[in-house]
Amino acid sequence: MKRLAKFIRSVIPADPAQLLILAGAICLTVSPHLRFLPFEFGPAGGRHAELSIEQAVPLTIALCLLVMFAGMAAYFVCFWPGSHAVHRILLSILAPGIAGSGLILAQIFWFARPATSILQSTHHIAQNAKSLDWAGWVSLPGFFFCFAGLVLVAAYTARLTFGIARLPLSLPDSPPREATDSDAWCRLQWVVWVLIGPLILVSVVLGFLTIGPSLVFWSRMPVYAQSIWFNRLSTVAEAAAALGVLLWIMGKENRQVIWGVTRLPEPRHAALGLSFPIGIAGLLAAGQYLLARAQWAAQGFGREVRPDLGSFFNLPDPWLCLLILPAFFEELIFRGLLQRHFVKRYSIHRGIVLVGIVWAAFHFHSDVSFSRATIIGTLTILGSRVAMCLVINYVLAWLTLRFSSVIPAALAHAFYNILVFSELGPLFPGKNALRLVLWAILAWVLFRYWPVHTEQGPVQEGASATPSPELVI
Repeated sequence: MKRLAKFIRSVIPADPAQLLILAGAICLTVSPHLRFLPFEFGPAGGRHAELSIEQAVPLTIALCLLVMFAGMAAYFVCFWPGSHAVHRILLSILAPGIAGSGLILAQIFWFARPATSILQSTHHIAQNAKSLDWAGWVSLPGFFFCFAGLVLVAAYTARLTFGIARLPLSLPDSPPREATDSDAWCRLQWVVWVLIGPLILVSVVLGFLTIGPSLVFWSRMPVYAQSIWFNRLSTVAEAAAALGVLLWIMGKENRQVIWGVTRLPEPRHAALGLSFPIGIAGLLAAGQYLLARAQWAAQGFGREVRPDLGSFFNLPDPWLCLLILPAFFEELIFRGLLQRHFVKRYSIHRGIVLVGIVWAAFHFHSDVSFSRATIIGTLTILGSRVAMCLVINYVLAWLTLRFSSVIPAALAHAFYNILVFSELGPLFPGKNALRLVLWAILAWVLFRYWPVHTEQGPVQEGASATPSPELVI
């Protein structure tokens, strides 16, 4: 337990209070994707009210982008606080966050205000509108996470003002500053920031270019956007565009690292990568079938139809094979590039955990997009995402380190996604948790009996020199 506690302490900031601004950045990042309106808020008032709603949508989107900008700026300040960190926080995080959420709230109250005359009644779109107190509005997921993020950032800003906190984020026992000032490392910091923040804008820009003009000029969705081809290929296009942006940002030296890990592995190594997700999914499906068969033999023999083996091993939709490209893109960046640098500087296990945390943060935008989740539901989604990324990242890291290629890990990642989306075998309560446990057992077995060895970082265990803080990325 002491070793575990020491390891956990080594992967959180040297100043634990820095977790306040990190948590605030996460809250501000996910809040624009959550619900800001009460369920009873809806159109009532005929065509004029519908026009009012359509006119209000662009403003609402712009205000949500202000809150999203505050979240991205929070990550940025964590990496590069500048010489006046407090001023940067006030202007780039708190000001847009308060302005965006405040104007959304003002807009809602304006639409929900009671009519003062018959002529004015069609301009109001609140159905069964009720006057909500501040506690009622904050209980809505969007406002709750926005408010919580602003409070957390403000609390850390107060500590900065009184000189009892510092930025940038730093890890305990970090390498000396001169070991991290190379151009490749600085560009890597930009890559991490883009991954967890502005990269979401790539999909926004692509979406506007493909369907935006039709919505703006004709107020209708184009026909091609409603086709099954568009929905399935849009993910591939987004992944390709995002990879292009990151390859441009990372610089020549890091691109050479990427090129080096794309070599073709031996067929048996690729087959091993495939066997992990297929084996775990097959084990779950086989267990479900055997349990259903046992229940049928004990209770339904002669009265019920025998469980069909084929219903537990249905083949995935062939279109899901398109998920291979996004998985390959993620493996190039996370296991191919970030893992190499992180493991070299922080040792194997510490580096793998840090990559897993960044990988989880990369998914926060998509996990809660257009979600109707409650506050507890959103916290559950974020927590399960972190746990899943940390566990599966260990298996994918082992494959990459063991075979010096991202291809086996990309195949494992892609088929994990394919089998999860295809829902091999019926759903049952706790299936995701059981799947995660099986992946955790696999990771432990791999590192316990077939450990990997790689180049260690510049700081060896037991070094007597006192290092300067390094950016946490």
